[in-house]
Amino acid sequence: MADTSNVTVIEKNHALTIVGIGELDLSNSQRLKEVLKKSVDRDGEIVLDLRNVEFIDSAVLAYIARAGGALLDRNRCLKLLVCDGSQPLHVLKLVKFEELVEIVVEPAAQRGARCCGSS
Repeated sequence: MADTSNVTVIEKNHALTIVGIGELDLSNSQRLKEVLKKSVDRDGEIVLDLRNVEFIDSAVLAYIARAGGALLDRNRCLKLLVCDGSQPLHVLKLVKFEELVEIVVEPAAQRGARCCGSS
């Protein structure tokens, strides 16, 4: 299965930011899975930026759940950045991931170049 995801990793001052773009699902998210798995063992803040992601599926939820749970076991927290009204935010709330990870919602008024699906 070819991984055609658009996932970028940014390391700065002990922080790791994983930036996704477009649709992330089982067919194209292998790199996201690998980066999240490796990130659990590193020091510093770990942020998954989903503000430019239009769609996530259950495979991506599983990757987030594994990384979030592993970080909680280490008294740490995975931070997710999402846009208000987005499909990823809807799905994350539906499965109550706010109990597992820190979800930071960017308000619709601040949408623009950083959020997909803005009106």
